[in-house]
Amino acid sequence: MRKSYIGILFLLLMVFGLYFSTIASNGFCLGDYILNQLGLKAFQNDEEKLGLRYTFFYALFFVIVGWKGAKKYLKDSHPILIKRLPWIFLECYCLWFRLPLSLQKTHTIHYRTELSPSNMILQIAGAKWI
Repeated sequence: MRKSYIGILFLLLMVFGLYFSTIASNGFCLGDYILNQLGLKAFQNDEEKLGLRYTFFYALFFVIVGWKGAKKYLKDSHPILIKRLPWIFLECYCLWFRLPLSLQKTHTIHYRTELSPSNMILQIAGAKWI
């Protein structure tokens, strides 16, 4: 029974690893926030938020450790769950990463200009209407 609880904690660690590197639509990333609060760098160039992003590697570490621990501790008590673990991981990945990206509204504004010979000449030349 105790192994089952430890295995579920490892599953939660794997889910936390997925959420750790997720960036919200407003640009907030839980992993970046936690790393900055702990005094660790989230980016290679932390002042400008450029370069290699270390949050991904921490999240990958959480996912791998969670996966291995869940397989070790749940193989006897929940063998069907362990057999389906890759599909569960894939579903979590799709729901947390791909679905929100596909549901975001684009804020592109399309302007319609009437086409006339003089307008096309101005657009080709790169001139602006005054």
